[in-house]
Amino acid sequence: MKRLSWSPSARTTTPMIQEPTPLGHVMIRCVESGEGVPASGEGVPRGTRIDAASLERSNLIEQTFKCPHCGYEHTWSAKDAWVEYVY
Repeated sequence: MKRLSWSPSARTTTPMIQEPTPLGHVMIRCVESGEGVPASGEGVPRGTRIDAASLERSNLIEQTFKCPHCGYEHTWSAKDAWVEYVY
């Protein structure tokens, strides 16, 4: 049987449990109403949750969706979007 060793210094430098990365909804601003709306499009299904760092690294360009606020189609890319966290 293999014996496990334990040292206090190892415990302080290596976390045993990592907190999960918070995820939020991708949002864009409706040009007509000025309201933030959940973004969707070909590369982002409605309701997608993501963390801010992943959105910044993404290559989402020229996504188009029908806005629930004004009914018009909006085109957006990752640089136009932000992540909104709901707690």
